[in-house]
Amino acid sequence: MRLLVPTAAAAAPPVTRAPRPAELRDIAFLDNGQPAYVPIAPLLVQALGERPGVRVHTYRKARYSSPADSEVLEAIARSSRAAVVGLAC
Repeated sequence: MRLLVPTAAAAAPPVTRAPRPAELRDIAFLDNGQPAYVPIAPLLVQALGERPGVRVHTYRKARYSSPADSEVLEAIARSSRAAVVGLAC
């Protein structure tokens, strides 16, 4: 008998994280349209928005199944020093 294991043997490539901003003043959230976003993101937006000096900006993708339009990404880059562009559960 031959046993086949349907899992990937290769490890994921290393990821370099973006540097953390020294201060969180302007934070953007991109609503990706997924059902998991609805219960989580508003709580994060509210919690961060309650911090003194922090402004939270929210944006929404046109369709959950495709990348955000370049205009939306450019608006996020202009308005914010940090962004949450995806939430997964």
